[in-house]
Amino acid sequence: TATNECARLLSRNPNHTSAKAYMSFLMATSGKLDEATQMGRGVLNTPGALQNPHVVRGLSLAFRALALSKEEFAVYSGSLEYSPSDLSLHTKTFMVAVFHQMYKEQHQTALNISRLSKQDLHMWWVVASLMLEAKFCKQSSQERQLQLTLARRMSEKALEEGKLKTAEELRLYLDVLEMQDAYPQMIDVLAAGGELSAKIGNDPDLVSRRIELLIKTEAYDDAVVAATDALKIRENWVDYKSYVAAIVGKLKTNPTDAGAEQDAQSTVEAACNAFYHWAQIRGRARGAKLALVELRSSIFASGHNALANDAANLFGEQIWLYVDEFSSKAICYKDIMIYFLAHVTDSAAQTAVQERVSFHSEQLQKRIKLIRESAAQSEDNAQSWVNLEKIRYLLQALSNDCSPESWVSDVNELLCYGIDSAQAQKKQPSCSDMTLLAAQRLIQAAFLAFSEPSKRSQLCASLFNALCVLEAGIKLNADSFSLKLYAIRIYLYLSCYERARALYDSLNIKNLQNDTLGFLMVGQGISLGCFINDLEACYEGVDFYDRSKWKVPRELEAVYKNGTFSNLLDFIEFHENLVHSFQRECTHRCALRGEALEIGSQKAVIEKWSLADVVSIDHTEETLAALHDNRDVSVLSLLTPSTMDKWNLEKLTRATPLPGSSWVLINT
Repeated sequence: TATNECARLLSRNPNHTSAKAYMSFLMATSGKLDEATQMGRGVLNTPGALQNPHVVRGLSLAFRALALSKEEFAVYSGSLEYSPSDLSLHTKTFMVAVFHQMYKEQHQTALNISRLSKQDLHMWWVVASLMLEAKFCKQSSQERQLQLTLARRMSEKALEEGKLKTAEELRLYLDVLEMQDAYPQMIDVLAAGGELSAKIGNDPDLVSRRIELLIKTEAYDDAVVAATDALKIRENWVDYKSYVAAIVGKLKTNPTDAGAEQDAQSTVEAACNAFYHWAQIRGRARGAKLALVELRSSIFASGHNALANDAANLFGEQIWLYVDEFSSKAICYKDIMIYFLAHVTDSAAQTAVQERVSFHSEQLQKRIKLIRESAAQSEDNAQSWVNLEKIRYLLQALSNDCSPESWVSDVNELLCYGIDSAQAQKKQPSCSDMTLLAAQRLIQAAFLAFSEPSKRSQLCASLFNALCVLEAGIKLNADSFSLKLYAIRIYLYLSCYERARALYDSLNIKNLQNDTLGFLMVGQGISLGCFINDLEACYEGVDFYDRSKWKVPRELEAVYKNGTFSNLLDFIEFHENLVHSFQRECTHRCALRGEALEIGSQKAVIEKWSLADVVSIDHTEETLAALHDNRDVSVLSLLTPSTMDKWNLEKLTRATPLPGSSWVLINT
């Protein structure tokens, strides 16, 4: 209807600029990009056309649809020549610059708005624009420093005049100072009194930021005091870590004589006592006790003279004290795994590594038998067993155990509880975890036993057994994300695309997760000849990336309207990561390849590709280096670090190699 109406108006008056502007938009949305661009630019260059608000609206829509940022900005900046005092029009011009991340134009427009408006918010638009121009625009160091200095002076003046009123504005000021490496000034600002002091004190992020700055400037005593004051008020793991970092930094700067060593012991004891005190407060035991482990770990890693002599033993013992108290919590293993690794692997001597593995294995055996026998008594006991089994898995890998038999020696016991028990019928969470553990052991043993190409058939048979376990677990708990992910991986490894795709669809992956999880499925169907199904997955991803180009900049507009400047750099970084997403390039190429293979006809393929967005299809080494890899391979719930290739089930279960830079170039 809209197209017909525009055509009717143009038939009566071929120079009807409003009709041309809207017709340009309609052609852009229907795929007639060249005609839309030509008509839109023709209207833009028509003298006096931008006096008409309908033309401005139509052209802005057209150039937005055509992704012509300079032309869209020219529409609004040109219309300002006829209404130079229209604040609303200036604001729209500013938002266009924000949307397209045109920082120089954004800065100039913000200045014009601040001259017209008396609102403090618009002054902060200028500060933000200066900061972004300095950060992202290519210019000399002198120009960059000039912009930052101007932004800093405007912020300081606002602080002096009481116009810096919100924590969001304070964060913006701090970002400007940080870009100038003005850390002492940042500390002074965060130590301000008056109304600002209350805002800082009620904002955990700002409190933590001050502590981190004190550590960065090596003011360790002040950092300890600030962290102590913060932890007296609230639980915050970041502040616990900063407290520990300040203690260790203080120890490193102390002299090395006997008296200094005694002072160091006293410092560590005082920190331990503080953690024990906070652990008595309801709801804070886990954070405080984990901070004790972090303290022992940091002292151990620092190698601080006499303290380090006992650190290895104290560190190992502290790990097990934490496990004993919190093994009934599902998150226990995630909390403690990094500390097991730090204790065992932080040594050049292989004998020391084996001694520490043996120590932990002895500690494990003391506990695991008793907890197995009592697992049926309560879900807490069962969860403790799960965490101890996860630790056993890790220690087995760290000891370089290559015996397939030892990896599956207790699998039956795990399966009896995970699948064939009263607790399993009640769908207790520990049962799904135990089933997954059993499957992981079966998978690990299969790759250890049948890694040679000549044993591919035995490997597939063993992996099929693991699949049976995973499917049994899924039948009992259809909501288990981890069980499904492993099943998807094994099905693809065994070339069973349909079941893998059905499980993938049942995950209800959010749009954003296409960027982090798309690598699990995209392209796998094409390699197995399932073109149509794979194309559906590809286009779900392509649609997500297309919508993200418009959606995220809208969030940036909201940042300025609401003055929530703390989100500014985060949204820009997020947008850049999506626009330059490595998975986007992979998904795009998989879609184009799938079209070619599915259609078959050269002419039909070219017609199909002509409608595709292939602006970014060409790549040089420079543009390839700018891509950001957002793929999250850690989502596969590994029990060992990703650096241990022989024990990395994510790498072992890849049906095809994870696409890299060479793959993108080959398919360019």
